[in-house]
Order: sequence, then C-alpha cells, then structure tokens
Amino acid sequence: MRTLSQVMLSLWLKWELRAMVVLSLTVQLILIKFGNRMKNSGRHLKIVSLLVWTMYLFADWLATVALSTLLRSRREQITSPLVIFWTPFLLLHLGGPDTITAYSLSDNELWPRHLFGLCFQVGVALYVYVKFWTLTVTKLTYLAIPIFIVGIIKYGERVRALFQASNVRFRKSVFSSGQASELEVELSRRDSKSDTTLEEYLDKKQIDKKYRYLYRAFLLFQVFRPMFSDLKLRIYNKLDYIFELEENVDAEEAFKIVGIELGFLYDLLYTKIPIVITRIGVILRFISLSLITSTLIAFLLVVGKHGFSKVDIGISYLLIVGAIFLELYSAFLHLSSDWGIRWLTSQNNRLLTAAGSKLVHFSKPNKGIRAMAQHSLLDYCLQPRKLKLAKVLNIFDPEDTAEKYLHTSWKDYKELLELLDERGRIPLLQNNVDDDLGWSVSDVEITHSLLLWHIATDVVYNDDHHWFRAGKLGPYCRISKLLSDYMMYLLFLCPEMLPEGIESRSFFVLMGSLKKSAFFEGCQIAVQLQTLLGQFRWDHEDKWKLIAEVWLDMLTYVAAQCSWKEHARQLQQGEELLTHVALLMAHLGLSKRIQMVPLPKKLQEVKYEPTFYWDRLDRLPSYLA
Repeated sequence: MRTLSQVMLSLWLKWELRAMVVLSLTVQLILIKFGNRMKNSGRHLKIVSLLVWTMYLFADWLATVALSTLLRSRREQITSPLVIFWTPFLLLHLGGPDTITAYSLSDNELWPRHLFGLCFQVGVALYVYVKFWTLTVTKLTYLAIPIFIVGIIKYGERVRALFQASNVRFRKSVFSSGQASELEVELSRRDSKSDTTLEEYLDKKQIDKKYRYLYRAFLLFQVFRPMFSDLKLRIYNKLDYIFELEENVDAEEAFKIVGIELGFLYDLLYTKIPIVITRIGVILRFISLSLITSTLIAFLLVVGKHGFSKVDIGISYLLIVGAIFLELYSAFLHLSSDWGIRWLTSQNNRLLTAAGSKLVHFSKPNKGIRAMAQHSLLDYCLQPRKLKLAKVLNIFDPEDTAEKYLHTSWKDYKELLELLDERGRIPLLQNNVDDDLGWSVSDVEITHSLLLWHIATDVVYNDDHHWFRAGKLGPYCRISKLLSDYMMYLLFLCPEMLPEGIESRSFFVLMGSLKKSAFFEGCQIAVQLQTLLGQFRWDHEDKWKLIAEVWLDMLTYVAAQCSWKEHARQLQQGEELLTHVALLMAHLGLSKRIQMVPLPKKLQEVKYEPTFYWDRLDRLPSYLA
C-alpha cells in the first residue's frame, strides 16, 4: 500500500506539466487584458499595477520552468505524446502579450538577455523534440512546426520592441535618417512649397475631421519625442509658429492632444504596437494567425485517429484556441488603437481606409487625464491607521507606502482647465504680499515650500469650511485644495518627480520644535493669509485666488524641473497630471529643453527663411537648429 507522500508525488508528476501549461495560458490572458496600464487610472491603478507586475514576472518564469521540466524529464515520465506537442506553445508564451513588453524602462535595457533567451529557448524546445522523437506521433511533429514558427515570430517581436525602446536606440531613432548637412538640406528645399502651420498641413492633406486630432497629436509627438530622451530642441526663432496650441486650441482640447501623445509614447516604450503596426508587422501577424488556424484544422483531423487522453486533448484544444483568441484580440486592440487608426487611414488603399474609419467607433475616445491624486498630510497624521499590524508591516514597508496609498484619493479636476489656460504668474509680488510671504517660496527648498503651503492651505480651508458652507467658498478654493493635495501626493508617493529637498518624513522630525517645525510655520502662513482680508479689504475669493496662483506656480515649476526621462518612466504607473502639464508647457515653448536660437551665419548670408516641413519629420534634425 502506497503512502500518502507517494500518492501526492505521483499526482504531481502526472499533472505538473499540464497545470503549468494551462496556468501559462491564463497568465497570458490576464496580461493582454490588464497589461496596458495607460487605460487604468484612479484608486484601482496600484492594484492593477501590482497584478501586472506579478503576472509579468510570473509569465516568463512559468514558461521557462515548464520547458526546463520537459528538458529534464525521462522517457517513462512522458505519459502522452501530446505533452511534447505543447512545447512550442510555451515558446509562443515567452513572446509575451502585445500589451506589455516591458514593465519599466530598465526592462528595455535587457534586450540582449532576451535575445540570448530567444536563441536558448528555441534550442531547448528543439532539443526536447529530438530527445523524445520516438515517443511522438509523426503527424503531431509536423503540426508543431507552424507553432514553432509563430513562437519565434512572437519572441522576435518582443526582442525587437525592447531593442527599439532601449535608451541608446531611442535616442538614435531621432537622428536615424538623413546624412545631408543642414545647409544642403535647407537650400535644396528653398524653392519648394512648405507648410507653415500644422492646421494648414492637415487641410492640405484633407484629413477627415473625426480623426484629425489623431494626426495632430502624432505629428506633435514626433516633434517633441527627443525631449523624453533628455535631448534639447534647438529651434530657429522664426519657427516659433509650431507652438500653436496657445492660440488655436482651447484647454480641454490641449489636454486631449497631450493625452494621445503620451499614449503614443507609452506604446513605444512599453508595448509591441509600434512594431506590429507596420506593413511587415501586419504581414507577419496574418501569417501567424493563418499558421495557428491551419494547425487547429489539422489537429481536428489527426486527434481522432489516436487514443489520447481526453484531458490532454482538451488542454491541446485550449492552447490552440487560446492562441487564436490572443491573435484575434491583439489584432483588434492594435487596429483600433491610435497607432492602428492613424496607420490604416494613412494608407493609399480604400479598403484599409474604410476599415480605419469604422474602427474609430470602437476605439475609446481619449478625453485627456480626468482625475488627479489627492493626499492630505493632516488627514494622514491625525486619522487612525487603516492598516492593522502596522508595526509588523513596517518591517517590509519602512517608508509606510501602503498606508500613504490608503490615504490617497482621486478627484475630478475639470475646473483646473480654466486656471491652466492662464499659464501662471508671480502672485505674491503682484498682490504686494511678497514681504510677508515671499520667504516661504523663495528662501526655502521647493519640497519645504510644498509642506508649508500644503499645511497653510489645509488650515485655511478647514477654517473657512467651519464658518461658511462649502458652496460659498468658490472655485478657487476647490482648485487650491485639489492642487495642494496633489502636490502632497507627489511628495509622499512620487518623490522622484520632485527636485531634491527635504523628505516628507522630515515633517515628523521637526514636529518637536515649535520654532523650526514645518507644521507651525505653515500655521503662521495660514494666519497671515487670513489677515489679508482686513489688510487689503479682500473677500475670500481674492484670498483663494492668490493661494491657487501660488499652487499653479509650484505645479509648473515642478513640472519643468522634473526630467523628461522621469516623466517617461512614470508612465509605467499610468497617467500622471504632472507629465501632462510638462508636455503642455512644452507645446507652449515653456521648457528648459527648448531653446530658440537665431539662424547660423551661413544661412543668414544666403538670406534664407527657415520653414518647417510636417511631412518630413523623419529628418527632424535637418531643419531644426
């Protein structure tokens, strides 16, 4: 009589590979659904990010372990030839879903490892077939060949996507074409008709209005893409008309365009979409789908002639149908994406153009970022802890990130669109209160200023809320509170996006000193703000307008100081308001990475008037300074 351990071992050996293969397919389905984190926002974003991160790591590990298990298995352990037939499906799963090739920017730098992994895993899969050649049915061996080809295509696409998004390659892609000198290029086009503004170019191309916004966003993305590699745009002074959002586009439309641009950037850095949405990519996908479909048809004809286990037959059908579903679902996602619609509608083919026109209705319209994170420092300090066993959790989470996140909420910020149109001012000087409050924004580090003004805003808000109904406080009060809590969210949960300064935990260190505490300094600012009502005979709306303008200046300052690579890195966590603001400012020419320069002497000598060619953005360095 066998012992319990022997029974468990027997069951494990029998079901080990079967469980791994089914689980590997399940992980692929989860990743293709939730892999694109740009589509998720709000409170569930962190949960989705954690799920995606876990599945992203688990997917490669699971497929690799399954292949390794097959590699070390003995002949007597392989109970069915269908188990060997599953090998190329594991290779296909290693290619990963199209919605996520990299979880973070650092993953793109590992493309050489994935290239080696492609060669190694293909070798392992082939060796498994050679090792168990006598156990496999000849027809099943032939059926595995198409899946092998598809697996190599998918894995190769992943390696290429990682390579294209790597830091060095991403930088070189900006300067990848055009060897002619600046003078030669400019003079060769001197007599050619150019497009002055983007709108004139789109009118000339007769772009349909229902996806004109898509073309506008794509062209602007091509112009500003170098900045996300921390490269500078040195543009001739006379080309300042490319910063046209200031006059021709309202705030809501501008946020929509910026959101689409960041979507293009996210796809370029973290997905396969730019690789697949090309002529070669579409052909390869059609070949892949045809090969998998033909394998399914052939399997239907072959499987009935052999006495295979019903469970193994079911798993085989599940793998083949799952592969077809992944291909079809990926194709729909690609073609209905911004990349896909722009590519389809730009082809000189009526059928493809019509398909793109129809798919516009299936794509979810990008309305720009609609919610911003909120974190109140006072609520975090004064409210009871939301996590039990906090002391135990601090061993694994010394920064108390989980508790900070639980005190974070997301709110709509539609009212901010009106304020951001004003582009910011120097509110303290303009309102003659710089002598009293100027030290809080100029004599201390920016992170210290954020703490002081956040505390002051919270104190004034709660004081006014105590004396007045919320509806009487006005829009500037609500805007100030939203911006204040958002900046504190950045300080607590995204400190890498802020300039270097004191950390948020310094607040607690300073609490013990009455004279040096950020808390009491913030309270002093709050008292001074309340005295402005009597000093200048202001009403509450004037006071809150001043506070809102201070926060707007801080927001634009932080957005400008944050490196563009950090903005790109933050996309892995979903949309971020600060990134939208930074890119919107760049469209208005407000960025340290944009320099307006005069014409070189050699061009001045020939009295050349520079022009901007929207249809030649592949040679961007040739006609920018």
